[in-house]
Amino acid sequence: MDIDVLKSLVAVADTGSFSRAATSLCISQSAASKRIKLLEEQLGMTLLDRSGPVMQLTPAGKIVVKNARAVVELCNRCVDELNVLRQNKKLTFCCTASFGISHLPLIVRRFMDQHPAVNNFSFSLKNPEKIIEGLQNDTFQIAVVEHCDNLPIHGNELVRLPNDVMVLVGAPSLGIPVSEVSLNDLLSRNICIRAAGCCSRSILENKMGVLGRSVDEFCKVLTYDDLNMKLQAVLAGDGLGFIVRSVAAEYLADGRLLAYNVTGFEQPLYRSILVGPGFIPSSESDDLIGIIIDVANQVRSTIQEK
Repeated sequence: MDIDVLKSLVAVADTGSFSRAATSLCISQSAASKRIKLLEEQLGMTLLDRSGPVMQLTPAGKIVVKNARAVVELCNRCVDELNVLRQNKKLTFCCTASFGISHLPLIVRRFMDQHPAVNNFSFSLKNPEKIIEGLQNDTFQIAVVEHCDNLPIHGNELVRLPNDVMVLVGAPSLGIPVSEVSLNDLLSRNICIRAAGCCSRSILENKMGVLGRSVDEFCKVLTYDDLNMKLQAVLAGDGLGFIVRSVAAEYLADGRLLAYNVTGFEQPLYRSILVGPGFIPSSESDDLIGIIIDVANQVRSTIQEK
């Protein structure tokens, strides 16, 4: 028996008419009628009494409908379970721009190599506040976020990742000596920072406040919405940058950027893998978390070697 034919019989039994049954199934009335007629021919028995204004089930029809309901319910349950399985193949991951630039390409490449069947892997770059918000409303399943002073992490923490560090950097063209540099030596320069809400900006503002100073004391404050734009500006010598070391590692290693050791600006950066309250673990999510941890350790080891 065809499942669509059984659904048609159940719909006729529930509505008492071919037209209403057809409407509920989004098919034509003639198609619904033909399906029932075909079923009756296959069984060799009449299933519907068509003599009255409202069609009624015959005794044989009642038996078939009772069992047809069970079959339709079983098929619907199967479809629902398969949809859940299909949804588990979707992963949504979010991180900050600083983590994304230095870690995300390798994470995505390794994950897709291991799980080619996952055809819906969504990743986003947001500031920490937006990441926490997205986890709470299930926009993101897994995230990596920095621990900023003004945004403490409460709950949902899976793994603490290796520490990074914030560094004050600038291009050699600025002519600033690396040794024995003070904050006063740097205030005559421009500072390149991210827009409000960025963790590096918050940490810089807090650092300046602790020292009794303000970010506005730099010659000019150049604000960028995009971390890559900020990084390119610093490389071009437009100003100083307060940047995560893993982001600047390549440029520090080849001399395109210099790091300035300024008293009071030593700042470890802590990161964690977080999940939202509605997170449901799967083999895919377990593998993604493992890859994030491995890549974070790999990036840290590479930086230490340099």
